[in-house]
Amino acid sequence: MNLRKLISNWFNLIPVEDFNIITDELIDLQVDYNKLLDVYKIETTRADVDQAEYWNNKWEKSEIYYSAPRRKQLIQYVRYRDIPAVDVIAIKIANEAKKLKSIDEVPLLTMKWIKSQNFRYKRDKKETWNTPEQTLANKRKGNDCDDIGILEYFIIRKAFMLLDVWNDVRHRLKCVCGNVNSRNKVPYQNGAHFYLIWLHSDGNWYGVESTYYLYYSIRDFDELPIKYNPIYGVIWWTFNEEHMWSQHNISISKLEYKNLYEKKWIKKLEYQLIC
Repeated sequence: MNLRKLISNWFNLIPVEDFNIITDELIDLQVDYNKLLDVYKIETTRADVDQAEYWNNKWEKSEIYYSAPRRKQLIQYVRYRDIPAVDVIAIKIANEAKKLKSIDEVPLLTMKWIKSQNFRYKRDKKETWNTPEQTLANKRKGNDCDDIGILEYFIIRKAFMLLDVWNDVRHRLKCVCGNVNSRNKVPYQNGAHFYLIWLHSDGNWYGVESTYYLYYSIRDFDELPIKYNPIYGVIWWTFNEEHMWSQHNISISKLEYKNLYEKKWIKKLEYQLIC
């Protein structure tokens, strides 16, 4: 029995004109439902989070050089080094994650540790990305978002190494540079920001924050993916210890960094990334 005949049996007392309208609307709803079902099937059959080759090649890879203060490739800022102070922190986080039996807890536990340490925020006068050792030493003097973000990358990586899963999950952790937005303020755009993202086991990317948005990132972790989070704006580029991603090769000098905060260069960059 087709849908029209089925509806006819239910609504045989309805005038023909009204019946035809109702039937057509219900058939349209059925079509819409089928379309949504197709989208759902695509979403639920997307690449598994463990498929490193898929995720590493999902976005355009590029050569990105950044002067902070010395010009070098972004991957060099997070290249692995054995740092005893980082090891001590990572051991605690790895042990706690092991108890909770979830690797997704590692980025969250790292953010909670950062919050417990009360790092003082201090915006750079000149663009400098500190090493983890410098960031830990400057905890009371002040660090920018990039300094603490790089420290978080080192801690998370080491914790995963201790759990013997780093080679399986390294593609799931990235550093990000881009625009962020203010919360309930005007103007809405809040400028440039450095943060991390983590590909959760649920298939979504979540923010791993270090400074102003740290509280919200802890609260919203595994609840509000960055694609739905109004805090995050245009992403300029992402990178980890292996790869760098953007739509174009980029080289940023000290002068361009200065212009970035004077909003002279940022529109040009956003145009390049969007086009």
